[in-house]
Amino acid sequence: MIQKTVFILVLLSLIHVCASNPAWADCTYNVTGNIMVLDPATTEDHIVRPLEKVKVLVKADTGGGWSAPWDTVYTNGAGHFSISASKTCASRRYLVQVKLDNNDLIVSPTMGWKTIFQMTDKISDTSVAVGELIFGRPSSAESRYNQASVATTNLADEWTHDRAFIWYILKTSMDYLGNFKRKITVHYPIAGLNNIGWDTTISLTSAWNGLYSSLTGELYSSPSGMYYHAINGTLHELTHCWFAQQLSGPLPCVVDPSTDRSANCTPHIFNEGFARFSSVQLMKTLWNKIDPTPTWSTDPLPAKRAVLANDGPNGPIPDMDVLITDIFGAMNALNMLIVQDIYAYRFGTADDELEYPDENAAERVGVPPLSNCPDAPNLTYKEVLNTFIRTDVGISGNSDWSVLDFYDKVSSTNARFTAEMKDMYLEMTDPEATAEPYSHCGENQIIIQ
Repeated sequence: MIQKTVFILVLLSLIHVCASNPAWADCTYNVTGNIMVLDPATTEDHIVRPLEKVKVLVKADTGGGWSAPWDTVYTNGAGHFSISASKTCASRRYLVQVKLDNNDLIVSPTMGWKTIFQMTDKISDTSVAVGELIFGRPSSAESRYNQASVATTNLADEWTHDRAFIWYILKTSMDYLGNFKRKITVHYPIAGLNNIGWDTTISLTSAWNGLYSSLTGELYSSPSGMYYHAINGTLHELTHCWFAQQLSGPLPCVVDPSTDRSANCTPHIFNEGFARFSSVQLMKTLWNKIDPTPTWSTDPLPAKRAVLANDGPNGPIPDMDVLITDIFGAMNALNMLIVQDIYAYRFGTADDELEYPDENAAERVGVPPLSNCPDAPNLTYKEVLNTFIRTDVGISGNSDWSVLDFYDKVSSTNARFTAEMKDMYLEMTDPEATAEPYSHCGENQIIIQ
């Protein structure tokens, strides 16, 4: 009985000591925040974009140095992260690190973990909201916490800002494209021209960098066209990877990447034309961005016949035989597929440039309602992409990729793109043809010229 009483007294004494000594007890700590990037391509509002599915870890220091990572999590679609841990109750300072890496994408593998939040002073709070940590805006963290210079330096660094924005552009585009089968690795920066591994590697030049007026000043003074072309080039390489990952192996022929016309390797020509088409359509679809000064490479509309026949960037494209061997001919045919309300367009003839404002593109003209017209398919960019993913289109291998092959595939996979529509759209693409879309409607149509 005496022993039992002594045990109870000792136990009560220990409970009293623990209650009066928080350091002997455990507390649940929670660190939250949002990982963002300042959009350097935006000229109006200082827009920030969320960094989705990047790796985040938290470390803490009670006075003896930084702990092992509490946990590694991924940000959600809003760039938000939350990390909790049960630890001995004590004052701590905190460190947050980020890595541009997940199961599908990694940007600059050699960059590793970057510290983007680091307290200089310990605090007793168990809930720590660090606020928005924005690449390109170093003073973005919660102001009541004093930040170490390493964190603000990393958030301000131009190269790191570029990499974070490249992540945002590629992650957003990959989510839209879907059906990636292997992880994409992006190396930035490299010297020389942009280049691409067959299906998983993208290497980008330093063309992204140096577009800021100054590190600490206004980030939006660069001409919008400069950033458009940097983003467009990045998406161009991504869509090469996407195209390659839809195939069962390498294309059957290889030509010099700088070759823009080849009669002996139409799969390469189609691949390159698709990348040019797709990078433009991604920017238009996801961000409603169109090149302020469109060229052959960046115009989302198909060209007039006179431009094809006389002013192609690789030389004249006089007929369909040449068109399918020319990169811009392939891009033009793909642009044609997704023209909306095609009966409102005129394409002219090889000898008639149509005197309208746009230098290259087919012209949209005012027309009264037309009757007896075949239903326009009004295909979307996404429907064109789905043609690659469908397994029932009779793809016999990797050699049957050309404009004509692809039109057949689209007609096989989309009921709205009938054989009649396929022939009409190819006719609008043909530099030698003279018919207009309204030529396929009923008789006695009155067309406003």
